[in-house]
Amino acid sequence: MANLPISRLVSGTQANDGDKFVYVQQGITKQVDYGDLQSSIVTDVDYIDFNTSSVVTGKPGRLRWNDVDGTLDLSLKNGNVTLQIGQEIVINSYNNETASLLESEYKAVYVSGSVSNFPAVNLASNLNRRSSENTIGIVTETIAPGELGYITTQGMVRDIDMSAYNPGDTLYLGANDGILLNEPPLPPALTVIMGYCIDNSPTTGSMYVNVRSGFEYPQYAVAYNLSNHTASANTATIIDFDTPSIEGGITVVDNTKFTISTPGLYEFTVTSQINRAASSGTATLSFWAKKNGVDVPNSNNNVSITGNTGTAATLMNKNLVIILEEGDYIEFYWSTTSADMILKYSTEGTSPTRPATPAVKATATRLS
Repeated sequence: MANLPISRLVSGTQANDGDKFVYVQQGITKQVDYGDLQSSIVTDVDYIDFNTSSVVTGKPGRLRWNDVDGTLDLSLKNGNVTLQIGQEIVINSYNNETASLLESEYKAVYVSGSVSNFPAVNLASNLNRRSSENTIGIVTETIAPGELGYITTQGMVRDIDMSAYNPGDTLYLGANDGILLNEPPLPPALTVIMGYCIDNSPTTGSMYVNVRSGFEYPQYAVAYNLSNHTASANTATIIDFDTPSIEGGITVVDNTKFTISTPGLYEFTVTSQINRAASSGTATLSFWAKKNGVDVPNSNNNVSITGNTGTAATLMNKNLVIILEEGDYIEFYWSTTSADMILKYSTEGTSPTRPATPAVKATATRLS
């Protein structure tokens, strides 16, 4: 056929299978089928320029320019998630819950196992150490039970209801079902930062996901016995604390059990004011600890008192350091060879004015 000037070619003609194309490489004219052109690039290239004015829509496997975010968009499998290249990270995960994980609820999930080499995820909670430490991100597409879908581990999650928060709010993992809070949780909850509120619109809101964990508040308890404490001779007697004063993550249950909510290394300090209420002579007192109702090995302290009525001493049972698990509890016991010995409470003093003296004071602190 005769040569046809390019200027006379019909513009916008749609190519179809069976059409032939020619190109010139190193002075040689070569031919390629349209089908081959669709499936691969037939020669090496130095770069690819994307049309920065394109308004083409996405579909699975399509890479296109995103002028708003200034990067390339890659539409992922199923077409529900678009990855902004270089600006976010997602992971394909297996829904291990019995109900769907909904994109509209943008809840936090943690890695609970694996299925077919994909991480299995469940809704996260700040009340469980494994759940909080394994929290990986936010649900970014609806995932049916037993199906795979994408979780955003870092980057923007868009078109969600953020009206409960303010732009710039730090978002924390909540206690139940992967919910988010804009206030840091108090002990015994564990602190997991999930990210930040960017746009608090109820329909087109967005958050930036940036998961960080390992933040923990100190856990402690302080309790007193503000009355005289007696015991029968040669009888193991539990010490009760009738005035729990401060509790933060460690709870005094039944006025005797220092109960642990978070596994770790704990230190207990017990101070007892000993006094002879009557009689005279020598008496020996013992103080020790029990864990979950069983004597703690090597935890006993003995003190002997010699004298008449009113003879006093102070025993400081310090530095009981012990590893405890969630739900463990510590109790303190004492015994005396003479029922005349008491743990004595003293009211406020005068000349000079001074505070009351508890019969027993105990502090508990989580060290790590």
